[in-house]
Amino acid sequence: MDNSTMTKRKLSIEFLVALTSLALLSALSLSPANAASKSKNLSASNLVTISYQLSVTIPKSGCGKIPVKYKINKLPLDGSAFFVVIEDDQDRLIGQAEWFGEDYEGSVKAMPKTGTFNIKVCRSMWTDTDENTFYPAYKGTYTIYLSAIGDMSADAKGSFKLS
Repeated sequence: MDNSTMTKRKLSIEFLVALTSLALLSALSLSPANAASKSKNLSASNLVTISYQLSVTIPKSGCGKIPVKYKINKLPLDGSAFFVVIEDDQDRLIGQAEWFGEDYEGSVKAMPKTGTFNIKVCRSMWTDTDENTFYPAYKGTYTIYLSAIGDMSADAKGSFKLS
């Protein structure tokens, strides 16, 4: 075997390794897990913290869910609550969730101190069982509000994109 054949074979192997590495890096950067990993923590003082994705995709028709993780920090469990509200750029309600502590407006037992809300949002107007009206969710940027109430109260707001 002459030197030119060995050089060609070595270059072919190096090219194949480089091509495989490039394909692997491309696949990792496009994976859904990587896309969903960008989230933001939002705290109402030191009372409660929520975590939500900065970009959420819901179905093109019907309804979808926006996952919001929560953790009670120093919010008293007795007589307290917190609310997560999502509004559009015209300050219209498109989704909400609430957490109730013990003895808050008739609740008997406090909800868990950590958990996840799946906030329902829809592509068309809808009404929940409490007769709250929710406006349609379209592609765009939305405001998310966090409000803790009780003996100690605090508010915070952030934003995310919906597609």
